[in-house]
Amino acid sequence: MCGKINIIEWNIHGAAGYGNHSIPFFVSDWIMNNNIHIAILTEFVIGSGWDYLKGSLEKEYNLYISPYVSNSNQCLIAIKKNVGFDLANAKAITEMNTGEEEKPNFLQVEVVYNSSTINIIGTRIRNSRNQKEWQALDEHLTSQKDEVVICMGDFNAYWSNKDGCFWRKSKNKTLPKTSFMYELETPKWDIKNNGFSYVLPNGNCINVDSLIYKGISSVQDIKYNWQFINSKNGYGNMTPRDQKSHLIGLPDHAILYGSIII
Repeated sequence: MCGKINIIEWNIHGAAGYGNHSIPFFVSDWIMNNNIHIAILTEFVIGSGWDYLKGSLEKEYNLYISPYVSNSNQCLIAIKKNVGFDLANAKAITEMNTGEEEKPNFLQVEVVYNSSTINIIGTRIRNSRNQKEWQALDEHLTSQKDEVVICMGDFNAYWSNKDGCFWRKSKNKTLPKTSFMYELETPKWDIKNNGFSYVLPNGNCINVDSLIYKGISSVQDIKYNWQFINSKNGYGNMTPRDQKSHLIGLPDHAILYGSIII
């Protein structure tokens, strides 16, 4: 059975809990107010602000969280109630199917949606230069036997260049096996319309948040959303093009937003 699912991934800049990090109230408010069916939060840490986030989201969502590890970030997956997901039998998976010891931040939820089994994965590559993290993710994704897999995250990588995408070309040394089993969706880089997901310290705007998937009929309206950048939310006069990583506790990545048809 087909169904349209609104899904987001958002790196909320937990920074492993350093600097008295507090989850802003507007994170859960944005999710609640935008008809999101699946929300994946990366660089998430349970700490100050967690009670508000939990109390707000649990009114309409089931929450799944990766285990706490000192000096590290977690992942959170929120799945909306009463829209076709069999949440009573949903299963959280926190161990990756890999022999590598160094792994990215990771959480997976296996859930049935309108009779189809879906595996939802949230991840963040902690160090894009660490080939072992990439190997771990490559091994895990290619081991998935279910037809439908949705993996969204901050990959700290951009599988494209000025000549076009090299997702399935020899230049892809990050996820070489995955690239031939899965499709990739990254919003088109567009500086004029804030089509980027992160701003580097040198001011360069890049796209590092993406959707990797298989078994999906179509992906619609995939884009980056920066509408939360305003003075009310603590950003003062900043714009999406400003570097924001020095702001403790405030998200510094765009929201990766889109809809999928199963």
